[in-house]
Amino acid sequence: MQKRKNHLALAKTYIFNTNGTNELHKYSQAIRSKIKKLYVLYSFFILC
Repeated sequence: MQKRKNHLALAKTYIFNTNGTNELHKYSQAIRSKIKKLYVLYSFFILC
C-alpha cells in the first residue's frame, strides 16, 4: 500500500514537472488504467 502511494506521488510530481508531452500522456494513462483495474478488483473482493 505504501509503495503504491509513493508511486502515485512520484507520478504526480512527474506530471507537474513536465509539460504535456506524448510520453507523459501515455504514462499517466497507464497509471490511471492500472488504478482502475486495482479498484475494480478491490471492490469486487469486498462485494463477494
